[in-house]
Amino acid sequence: MKKKKKKKKKKKKKKKKKKKKKKKKKKKKKKKKKKKKKKKKKKKKKKKKKKKKKKKKKKKKKKKKKEEEEEEEEEEEEEEEEEEEEEEEEEEEEEEEEEEEEEEEEYS
Repeated sequence: MKKKKKKKKKKKKKKKKKKKKKKKKKKKKKKKKKKKKKKKKKKKKKKKKKKKKKKKKKKKKKKKKKEEEEEEEEEEEEEEEEEEEEEEEEEEEEEEEEEEEEEEEEYS
């Protein structure tokens, strides 16, 4: 009887070992799945980051373009002002010349 019991125990142990092996395989599979999932997630994150970067770049470009346009407008305004000033100066000079001519006429 004792011998039989011992044998049974041994058998049980073997069975347990087999189960463990199966579990290990399952774990490995799970790990692989997890890794795949992680990789997918990483890829998604990278894609999102890239998209965000692209958007940011676009925004920056738009902003730069807007600033350039504003600068151009300012320059144009300045040029217009300068032209106006020049015209005013010319008018003043003409008026002065006319006054001088009138004075000369008065003298003579």
